[in-house]
Amino acid sequence: MTGKMKWWSSAKGYGFVIAHDGPNATPMTEIFVHYKEVLGDGRKDLVEGQEIEFNVRQTPKGPRATDVKALVGDGKSA
Repeated sequence: MTGKMKWWSSAKGYGFVIAHDGPNATPMTEIFVHYKEVLGDGRKDLVEGQEIEFNVRQTPKGPRATDVKALVGDGKSA
């Protein structure tokens, strides 16, 4: 699934992504993203407007992004 970061707080370590595609995705589907789910080493930060690729896990509080990868301009994983 892919989407664009709607909001991200580096201080809090979480944000929300708007899903572009995937099962049950609608233009306003907001999915919670926690920094622990961002793949890679070092500081795990995202920015508003950034394109990402991710999986979704349903939780009691709603959908949550997992296995988050930042995408570069050509749509490939960074």
